[in-house]
This record gives sequence, structure tokens and C-alpha cells, in this order.
Amino acid sequence: MWLQSAIFGHEPQQELFELNFDPSEAFHVYSMDFRVDRTDPKNEIWSVDLIIDGTGALALSGLPPLPTDAVVTFSVWNFEDFVPDVEDPFYPPTATANFKDVNFPASSDQLCRYGEPFRNGGSAILSFMAGVGTEAFQDDVVSFRRVPDHSCIPCLKDCDNFYCSNDCDGSEATEYHVLLDNLALDVNSTVEDGADNVTVPAKYYMTIKARTASGRQVVTSSDGVYIDVTPPRFESLFHVDTSWSTDEPSEFQGSNSSIAVRWRAIDMGSKITEYRWAIGTSKGSSDIREFYTIIPTDEKDVLAVAEDLEGLLEDGEVYYVTVVALNLAGLEETVYTNGVTVLMTEPNTTSANISVPGAVQIAPNVVSTEDQTNLGFIWTAVEDAGINAYYFSVGSAKNIPDDIVPRTQVGVNGSGYISIHDGIVEFEGFNGDLSEMRERTIGDANKTFPNNFLMEPGRNLFVHMDACNAGHRCSGMQSPTVVIHRDSDTIGTSTNGEDLTLECVDGANATVVVKTTGGLHAGERIVCSPLSKQDVGQEYTSDASARFKPIIVNPYLTAELTDRNLRHRIRKFTDHSFVLSPVADHELQGPLNITVTIENLTAAPSEVFRLLFWHADSETWQDAGRTCQSSAQTYTSKNTSEFNVQVCNTSNVLTDPNSIHPEKMSQQGGTFLGKETFFVVALVDSSFQNSAPRLAVSPYLWTYEDIPIVTYLEAVDDDDDDVTFSIDRSTETLFIGEVEIEPNGKLRYTPCKDCVGKDLVTVVMSENRNDGETPLVTRETINIDVVALEDNPDVFAVKNGVKVNSTGDSITVTLEENTAQRVNQSRYDVLIFGSDIDTHDVLSLVFHDPSNGTLALSKMVRNITFLYDDTGDRTTVVDGDKFANELAEEVSIPYPQNLLMPHRPEKYSWVAVGFTYVPDMTFYGHDQVRVYAHDQSGKRSDVLTFNIFVLENRCMNGGLCTGPDHDPNCTDVQRSVSFNGYECACLDGYYGRYCEGDFDECSSNPCPQNYTCVDLPNDFLCDCGSPAWPCASQSIATMADRTRHSPVSWCHYCCRRLGIVLRIEEGQE
Repeated sequence: MWLQSAIFGHEPQQELFELNFDPSEAFHVYSMDFRVDRTDPKNEIWSVDLIIDGTGALALSGLPPLPTDAVVTFSVWNFEDFVPDVEDPFYPPTATANFKDVNFPASSDQLCRYGEPFRNGGSAILSFMAGVGTEAFQDDVVSFRRVPDHSCIPCLKDCDNFYCSNDCDGSEATEYHVLLDNLALDVNSTVEDGADNVTVPAKYYMTIKARTASGRQVVTSSDGVYIDVTPPRFESLFHVDTSWSTDEPSEFQGSNSSIAVRWRAIDMGSKITEYRWAIGTSKGSSDIREFYTIIPTDEKDVLAVAEDLEGLLEDGEVYYVTVVALNLAGLEETVYTNGVTVLMTEPNTTSANISVPGAVQIAPNVVSTEDQTNLGFIWTAVEDAGINAYYFSVGSAKNIPDDIVPRTQVGVNGSGYISIHDGIVEFEGFNGDLSEMRERTIGDANKTFPNNFLMEPGRNLFVHMDACNAGHRCSGMQSPTVVIHRDSDTIGTSTNGEDLTLECVDGANATVVVKTTGGLHAGERIVCSPLSKQDVGQEYTSDASARFKPIIVNPYLTAELTDRNLRHRIRKFTDHSFVLSPVADHELQGPLNITVTIENLTAAPSEVFRLLFWHADSETWQDAGRTCQSSAQTYTSKNTSEFNVQVCNTSNVLTDPNSIHPEKMSQQGGTFLGKETFFVVALVDSSFQNSAPRLAVSPYLWTYEDIPIVTYLEAVDDDDDDVTFSIDRSTETLFIGEVEIEPNGKLRYTPCKDCVGKDLVTVVMSENRNDGETPLVTRETINIDVVALEDNPDVFAVKNGVKVNSTGDSITVTLEENTAQRVNQSRYDVLIFGSDIDTHDVLSLVFHDPSNGTLALSKMVRNITFLYDDTGDRTTVVDGDKFANELAEEVSIPYPQNLLMPHRPEKYSWVAVGFTYVPDMTFYGHDQVRVYAHDQSGKRSDVLTFNIFVLENRCMNGGLCTGPDHDPNCTDVQRSVSFNGYECACLDGYYGRYCEGDFDECSSNPCPQNYTCVDLPNDFLCDCGSPAWPCASQSIATMADRTRHSPVSWCHYCCRRLGIVLRIEEGQE
């Protein structure tokens, strides 16, 4: 069973049920029971049960309400989609389904009737009966009783006139409320559970019977109701400060524009249908905000937030929330909060002081320490009695406060300390592993950590300390920046803002001289920390944070992690490295000029010395000489052992530094060095390394004739450059099909109609580059093999030199009935053509004879030449059975108009036959002529069906059919069923519904004595039939003559016409 709702957002639902019987052997009763599930108090949720022969088979639930115009469709298809072989194209296998006991609305011409097969009567409802039972449609608790009569029976139809009221508005639906009162219903009932009797809540159903005037009735039942005598019960209700937590109870808040509460309530009897809550300055009041309704989605736990209270809440005042819960039984429970106090004043932390034991102050609010594994801090309490929490964190930057040590509450309302040592973190009330502070991610939820804490030389540690009051208003305490500075490090201070020169000497015969440009701020400091092999080989980490990123990594373990410029170019890392750190991350005012002198190390002819740096955010090695502009390198060399490089920004370089432009650097947060950076000298290949992309899939594709294909081409680039695809259209003349390709490699190929063989498509794979380097391009020929299929023939009809348009595979033809009075027989002449792109095929046409007519065929011709004549003087072709005689071996005919074919006619094999259909005498109705084409291998075309409608024509004696308003020209095929509704327009002299009566013009004796009057159609003839008359056996005087001659002169007129003089004596006639 499958259901698709027309309502947006509802996905189709389906369930599969295996029948344990053969549904084709006998009739079965299939019922679909649509019900409303009242478990959701907000929305109607429907369900449907499929019941087969009284037994439930399957159900679909969670359906949207059914609209009044919902459609239920019964469909039948073959088991397991079995498709049988077609032995006779004229009689293909079919599947049918038979239905009985199906009801339809009453027909409009059968008002007030009941009992007509398949028709429901139209009687209105006259009365209702109501009862109560322990099951649906039962009345075992309260017997059915008549409820008060309703008075609104609208006068909509004739049937209603017996009992309707003119005062009733039939355009509106009427809702009836049924009340059964003075009942004694038990709250609980006893049911058997095995050998025990169990008490459960009692459920009652009200059943309504509606009776119509015809005596029929319809019965419906409610969904059932439990008796609930207990109101909802609240388990909790408290205020929360959403700026802090949505779960933690709070008696204070730091917002004067919102109030939030959380509550939990249950109802053991019936569901809670709604909550109403209000805010006031006292318990139960609503002077701040009136009651607002919430429809619960989770009835047990609700978070309610009012965010539109700006200007209504005052600092220091207490506010209360009232909550009312209402259940399905209409019972309610009301509870109140104990109030929340608004605190808007932030703490004053100027009296606080933070010190770092063992550290040396080197600048205002900056201290240095040699200890890379331990940190300790002591603070004095803020002189504010409202403080109730101190929070501590350590970050790697001013704007990144907690990626080294996450934010943690370390105190309540007094002075305190925090110490990190030997993998332990310690503060008042806590002593535990460092990793217990870690924010767990999905990947490390169950992972154990060694509790390591090791900071790099030159690292700036930004300490953040907040003091917060009960309203969660927090203020930062002035906290020092801690710089890791060893004795071997060089520190320079710009006393008056002058530029600095620092010399870093490592222990490996290398000297680094760093010079600033553009001046510095007075008192600004720079630290240069030369690194040993041991320094570089250390693992720097903080197991307190999952977001910690080291600034020093082992080059040999990360050599493959480079930006595009250095990819595949690093030949060797030297042992010469250092960290350069602006103290407290103060950005410099200009580029750095760094000179590196190396002894006892030379570069190969294809190698150059380069100063590389580790970009921690992207975790890639990058060239320091490319930090000042997008592509140019700022290196100068004095000799083979000394080079100079200009360095700018190393912290805000994009993942692809080649895309950075100097004019945009400041928009990214800085132009010059402003962050500690790890540098290392390396030998790199002097040439940019790049390899062309190449096709990663087979270049050979295939498809069947006339079958499009869609495939994805993939390219591989050893340098991980982005690659886009296109088509080389310069070779388009080679294509025998249509081809398109998207930049991502999605290839669509459609062979030309009826084409087979090989097609060649040249695909272009291009690198996407924006770093100034020349993109490499690769061309690859895709070979597409189009495999021939044995094509099915096509069949079509031509009449009067024009292809006959068909609807699907059928052509509609209308003919008039052949009767004895019809002078020219009604017939249909047409030509049938079969064609096949396979020119070696020999085609034939097969006809299925009609049932009520004769079918005459011409000779079947296969040698056909189509003529093209632009002058419009087209050769005449005879349609029907005279198309080709028995001696014809070939025919030449004009190319049919409206015939569109993908190839010229000579590319096809052909067959043609003309047929003539003549309906049987006096037959009217529907007849068919069917035809298909086939080749010698048995391949068949679709069956082309001529649906011939022979229209009944009862008009006689030349009468013309006249139709009703919808068919004034009498062309509707409905006339092939019956002549009802049609009339005949008679010629003069005829009368009757079908012009079957002929007026007798001789009835008025228009001829003289001795003449015989002969009645003619709309005329008469006077015949001189006596041998004694000179004009014996001559006929005279028709209606036309009568208008010119009197009856006495008719004979004279006749004799004059014969050249005879006739004397008539006086008194003789």
C-alpha cells in the first residue's frame, strides 16, 4: 500500500504485505479504514488500516488530514513486474481487476431513489441516535437514544422538498453537538491478564447513527476517551539565565530585556494539551506580560523565553512567572516561581591583582618565564561582595582566549590560585589531571591522554580572568601576558620607537640577523629564539585543550605538508631554525629584513636556500619570501652561504598564499608580522614543480544505438591542482553525436539518430591557477563505440499526400453509415508505410481485419522512390486499394508532407500498402483496422490502430443531420452509439423526424380529366394515358408548368408542344 500526500513536506509512505492467497481466484473484501489519531493535541494525525476479509493486513500512520477531494486509487500490476512474451501483437497479454459492491453518487435523473445498483440515494438526514460503549460502534454502556432533532435541512435538491426548511442556509456546514448527561461512568475497568485481573483506565466510545428519509443509516464512532479526574502535576519550575545556561537554575539574571523559565510537568491520566504562562511583579500577577499559550511538543520538559521585555524590567527588581497546565480533560494546575532578580551592574575589577610566581616582568603587564612545563597564577579578590565566581583560561592570542587552557571556574568569592605542574591542575577545591579540563569531542570521547603540557620557546600565553556576579555579569581582570623566554634567546627593546637589529646564533654554525623597518612603538619588544635539534624534535602540546595548535613542529615529519608553491620542491631541511616573536603579539610597522649566514653547507646547482615558516592555522610549510606580495620572491644572495629575505605577514596568510594580494592584506587582520612564527632554513628545488593532469579513467566508452550515456571523467594531478574539463570543439566535425561536459567532468553523450560505429571526442583537462604560473593542459581522446541494435520498424499512414497525425499509436476516423438510400458508399482510403533504418531488412505489413466492414488491400510494394518537386506540381497518388496493382514492382510518389525523418529516404528500407475500408450496410458503431510492420528477423513496430467510428444516420430522402449545441455539425463520435439528440432537416416535399414521409402532390387532383397524376419527389406529373387522345401516352405538366397554365389549357399546351391542333367543342372539357 502506497500513499502520497499532496501537502508539501510529507514524504510518500508505503508498506509491503505478502498475501497468503491468490487474489485472482475469487472475490475478496478489501477495506481501508481511515482514522484520526488524537495523540497529538496540536495537529490531526491520520492513519489508515488495510483490512482484507475482516483481518487487518497492514497500516500506515502519521498521515496528514485527508481533504474532501482526496482520491483513493486501486491499481493492479503483474506480480514481480513479470512481462510475458507477446505472441500475437494484435492480442497482447493484459491484466484486469474486477470490483463489485462499489458505490457511486446517485445520478441526477434518479432523485429520491434508493436501491438502484451502485447508486446512493440523495435523501437528507432526518435524525441522530447516540450511544456509549466500551468499544467503537457499541452501546453496551449507554443504549442508543434519539438526540434532539436538528432543524437545519437545506432545500438543495428536489428530494429535500419533503422535509427541508427554507430558513436553513445550505452554503454552510452545520456542526452538531451531542450531549449525553447524567451518566455514571467508572474511571477504571478490570481486564484479564492471563490468570490475573488487572485494573486499567476505562475507555469509552460515543457512537452516532444518522438516519435518512429513505431509511438508510450511517454509523460513526469517536476515537475513544478516558475518564481523567486528576489535573497535571509539575515536577519542577525555575528561572534560567539564557545568556549563561538554559539548564541551570538561577535566582539572578543579567538581562533587562528577557525572562526565561524551564519547567517539567506530567499528567498520568491524559495528555497535557497546552501551557499558559505570564510574568508579573508578584506571584500570580501578569502586569509585565499577559498569559501566552504554548502547545507542548515535549510535554515533560519546556523552555519558555520572553524576549520582548525591553524597558519593562528594572535593575534590582524581582519578577515572577505563573504557569498553568491544561490537560485533555479540561483540568488545570497552576504554579509560581520564587522570582528572579535583575542585576545589570557589571563588577568593578580594578582592585584585583594577578601575579605569576617565578616570572620576570619585562614590560607593562608582560612577564617572561623559562619554565615551559609549569604555570602558576595567584589573584586577589575583587572588592565586590556580589562576586560569586572566578573564571580562568589561557589562549594563544588576544582574540582566542581559551585554546590552551579552556575557560574553567577556579574560585567563588575570594582570592585564590591556579597551578599547572607535572600534568596536574590545581586550584581551590580541585586537584586533578590536566586532561579533565579538556572539551571532549566525538573523536576523543573515550581516549586517554598523558596530561602533557609543553610550551614552545617564544610562545605568548594570553591569560584571561573574569569575575562574575550572581546575575552572570562578568568583567575581565587585568591579566598578564606570559612569554616563554630562555637564556639563549635574544630579546630586543625599542626604547623610543627606533628600529631594532637582533642577532640569533644557533649552535650549528648559522647566524640570523633580523632588522625591523618602519619603526616600532616605544617599549615594544621582539624575541628571537634559536632552536636546537632537540627543541625541534619535541612534541609541544596542551592536553587541557583539543584546540591547541603548536607553532613548532618536526620538519621531517611534516615535510609533505606544504602550500602549492613548495609542493614537491623541498629537498632538505637544515638544522638552522628559530622562532621570531613580537612580545604580546604587537604587530610590527614594516617588513622584516632577515639575513641568514650558513657555514659548511652548499646548495646544488638546481637548489636554492629558502627561509620557510610553519603556518599553524593551515598546518602547511610556506615560503617566507612570498609573504609580502602575491607571487614575487623577495630574496637576495650575497654569496653561496648568505642570503637576505624580506618578511611581512605570516599569521594571516591564506591556505593558498598565492591568492593573497598586497592591497588586501590589511583586510585580513594585518600587513606585517604580528604573531610568533617558527622559521627553518631549507634547500628547495629552484624550479616550480608542476605536472600536467592526466585522465584517471579509461578513455574507452560504449553505448547502444540511439541510447544516450552519462558518465563522470576523472583527472589526477600529482600536485593536487584543481582541474576542469572542457571539449575541444576544433575537432567537432569528427563527432557523430552530441556531446557536453561540465567543468567537474560530467560527460553527456547522445549518438545521432540511428548512427553506429566509433566516435572520437577530444577532452581538455586544464589546471586552475591563480599564482602566476602557466596552467598545464592535457588533451585526451575519448573513444565512444556505438553498438548497433536490430532496429524495430516504424509504421505510419499517409492520406492525400500528407502524413496523418496520430494520438499515441491510434488514428481516429469517422464515416457515415451506409444505407440503401445512400448514392455513394461511405469508405476510407489511406496508404500505410513501414520503414526501417536497417536497409538490408525486408519489411512486410500485417493487417487485422475489421469486424463490421470489408478491407481491400493493394499490392504490397517495397521498391519506393520518393520525388521532390519544388514547383508544387506534385504527382497524383491514389490512396486505398488502387494504390498499386498486381503488376506493380515499384512506385514513385511525392515525399509526404509533414513527414519528418532524421535521414534521407534512401537510407531506409520501405514497404507500402494502400487499404480501403467500407463499413457494412446499415452498420454503425466502433470498428478497428490494425496494422504493424515487421522484418524478416521478427522485429516489429508498434501496432497502428485505426479507430473507425461509423456514425448512425437515420435521415432519409436527402435529409441533413442537425446536431445539438455541443455538436452542431454532427461530427461527434457519440453518434456512432446512438442518434438520440440529433434531428434531420428535410428537403422540400418530405416530412417526419427522419424525413421518411413524402408529401402526395396528386392528392389535390391537379391534372385534367383523362390525365393520370403521377406523384414525384416534391412534384407531380400529368400523363395523357388514353389511346384515343392525340397525345396518347404523352405526359404533360409538372409543378413548374402548373404555375404558368390553367387546368383548361393544359391539354392545349401539350398539343402545341406536339404540333397538333385540337378542337374542343363548347361545353366540353
